[in-house]
Amino acid sequence: SKSVALLGVLSALIAALRLVGAGVIGIEPMWFLLILAGHVYGKYFGFSLGVISMAVSALLTGGIGPWLPFQMIAAGWIGLLAGFAASKVTPAFERFYLIILGILSSLGFGLLMDLQLWPWLTSTDTQLSFVPGTGIAENLERFLVFHLTTALAWDIPRALTTALLIALTAKPILNSLKRARTRLNFTSHVKVQKVIA
Repeated sequence: SKSVALLGVLSALIAALRLVGAGVIGIEPMWFLLILAGHVYGKYFGFSLGVISMAVSALLTGGIGPWLPFQMIAAGWIGLLAGFAASKVTPAFERFYLIILGILSSLGFGLLMDLQLWPWLTSTDTQLSFVPGTGIAENLERFLVFHLTTALAWDIPRALTTALLIALTAKPILNSLKRARTRLNFTSHVKVQKVIA
């Protein structure tokens, strides 16, 4: 019940943060909180937080469409990645690690969104189109040209915004999240037991 309550509160906060940057190219402040929370509460919680936050924010912004499942999975992966190596990061290196993670996650999110968008956006009769039956190398070259020419105006501001917010707020927010984890006696690892029939 504690996990569900915490998941609900953080999902609502992240969804509200997405409203702040709605309509502005690449200004998406939601990612920094997802990364910080995933880092503190673990990979399973981070994945769930990313998926639910993206779904809730889509309901609030009217961003429901065929792209939403891809956005949810990509946001889940970012939350999972944030919690994956959390126990191995030393406190002295923590903020720098999270800034680098924020930049890579922001760029990776743009890459993944373009990957699902590319085949149907470019149709089949342009120099950047996906060509069925063509080799991987040629299609990969077409995709990279498409991505670099269309997405960097979104990806670079997203990466800079995320990195800046993490740099400015990591210490107080991490302290608050860790204090809440201690007070709630929160466990981020799910124990799976085998049931023998």
